[in-house]
Amino acid sequence: MLDLDAVLAAGWADPEHFSREEFARAEQFWLASRAEDTRLGAVRAEAARLIRSWTGRQPRDVGSFGIQTNLESSDLDLDLGIGYPAEARDALITVMTPHASFAGERRTRFDTTRLVFSFTLHGVEIDVSALTEADFTVACRMLDHIDTA
Repeated sequence: MLDLDAVLAAGWADPEHFSREEFARAEQFWLASRAEDTRLGAVRAEAARLIRSWTGRQPRDVGSFGIQTNLESSDLDLDLGIGYPAEARDALITVMTPHASFAGERRTRFDTTRLVFSFTLHGVEIDVSALTEADFTVACRMLDHIDTA
């Protein structure tokens, strides 16, 4: 969970620039937005274990929940990504098909494509994006940068 005190200490938001009432409303909004975090974290961990057991690949949260930008009004879903060798495309589809719906192939911002799968776990939709290993490495690097910012 995002540490509000750390955000304030980093200077991302200064309570002195807001009225006490406005800051209290913002804090309540944030806390309400985080209400599902414990449950979603547990579902994400279980989904990651399943995906690893199916594919042999360690998934990473590549969605809004992973960087804590999901809101209570967001769809209740999790987005996990994996890297895979491009030449293993057909094998990956074969491995995932018994467990998840294949939603197709979509263009990426890296000018390549990703395979998209979906399954439901404990009432939460899990979207799995399978990127080429190179694209996945770049995506993880960007997420690491966000995590350390």
